[in-house]
Amino acid sequence: MSYNDIIYDAKTKCFSLCMGADGHGRALRSVILPSLEQITMYSDTSSLEEFINGGAYVFTTCVYEKEAHLPLSFNTESLQGNVVWYNMNSYQWEI
Repeated sequence: MSYNDIIYDAKTKCFSLCMGADGHGRALRSVILPSLEQITMYSDTSSLEEFINGGAYVFTTCVYEKEAHLPLSFNTESLQGNVVWYNMNSYQWEI
């Protein structure tokens, strides 16, 4: 596994970031949540940030993907929500 997998187990209320090969020795980060209300994610060419429940919990990690676009998929029977995708431009310095 080279992609970062984000997993939420509704039975145990455990939210996990499985870092795979990107973790470089850090295979898994997890937190038990009282409830899962919101996930906001930001990713650029070298980082992935996840803000859970309005920033009450935050995961940040480096990513080393060779592909410009990483896959995004959901596997759920009970959670509902929506995805808003924003393309971000790089910051430009004007001198």
